[in-house]
Amino acid sequence: MPPLFLVLALVLSGLVLEVSLTLFHGAGEVGLHRVQAEDGSQLLVGNLCGQTRHILHQLSDGEYLVGVLTQILDNQFANAHVGGLLGSGLARASVLLAKVLLENPMILILDEPTNFLDENHIVWLKNFLLNYENAFILISHDIPFLNSVINLIYHMDNRGLNRYVGDYDKFMEVYEMKKAQLEAAYRKQQQEIEDLKDFVARNKARVATRNMAMSRQKKLDKMDVIELAKDRPKPEFNFKEARAAGRYIFQTEDLVIGYDKPLSRPLTLSMERGQKIALVGANGIGKTTLLKSIIGEIPPISGKTTLGDYLYTGYFEQEKKYTENVTCIDEIWSEFRSYTQYEVRAALAKCGLTTKHIESMVKVLSGGEQAKVRLCKLINNETNVLLLDEPTNHLDILSR
Repeated sequence: MPPLFLVLALVLSGLVLEVSLTLFHGAGEVGLHRVQAEDGSQLLVGNLCGQTRHILHQLSDGEYLVGVLTQILDNQFANAHVGGLLGSGLARASVLLAKVLLENPMILILDEPTNFLDENHIVWLKNFLLNYENAFILISHDIPFLNSVINLIYHMDNRGLNRYVGDYDKFMEVYEMKKAQLEAAYRKQQQEIEDLKDFVARNKARVATRNMAMSRQKKLDKMDVIELAKDRPKPEFNFKEARAAGRYIFQTEDLVIGYDKPLSRPLTLSMERGQKIALVGANGIGKTTLLKSIIGEIPPISGKTTLGDYLYTGYFEQEKKYTENVTCIDEIWSEFRSYTQYEVRAALAKCGLTTKHIESMVKVLSGGEQAKVRLCKLINNETNVLLLDEPTNHLDILSR
């Protein structure tokens, strides 16, 4: 079982630094930070946060920007206005990448950069990092991507930071071995503690054995007790099922999707009960728009969609912004008013949230924790049709 933590992968290209950085989930800006090197010089650090609100600031070389964007984005986006890119996770992430890479920082900080990238763009980023001359810090749950670009891992676990040399697979091998050794040492020590306590209890009152009992007690008092890390809750995603839907889930006739201009040719298609469909394609071409057009959230440019009978639809959005001061408990209670507080807490815990997360404001949680709150609402509603728009983007390894 993979460990339930965020992996901090660090590649140092011969650069010796003492860096003190604080990374906030959802900070929202592409920032530049300066850190102090051992020789006292200041180094430029490019920071790419996973969740973003402010996209692009002034850059000196417009042509160079378009050139870099064209490498990352499709040509249709390279010359687009930044405001028009807000609907596409890929476009936002790509503009951010271009912004950071143009600064040519000595240390590059990437917070889950592959979340909104499709396969081709992940390959592009992988090749860039493999040829990157300077140092970078990478936070990611994408194991194949990690294995392809990193050679040093710092594991954040049980309030500590441990260093491992190698890729993620090598780290897991060493981690599991050290974990097994620690558990064996813990069991041995617990048995020793139990024996010592038993000896002290039986002999401290007798004059002949009191000194031996005191000696054992001193040994107990000086012992460094081994502590095992607490296991985080394992997610359980058990969806509640509604009654069976009709034969057809939806049917479209000459459906053209888009906003100001068409994103598709006329589409005539249907989905029947029991079918499991994967909607694939490059990011930014309109997959989310198609989903929203089918369920009626976005009006089509032309054509029509007919939904089937007895549909209980569960829709997981790719992104959702939380701005109000609402706790996770209140967020679930607002939709499931008949639930007791115990039932609300149990439902959130089954999705992998700890007590600390459950009692926190939703807006301060990381993207992965917010996704679990939304999944909690989804699995506790009775559904017979699920529309999942990139549900694994922010989830950790075990939740996927």
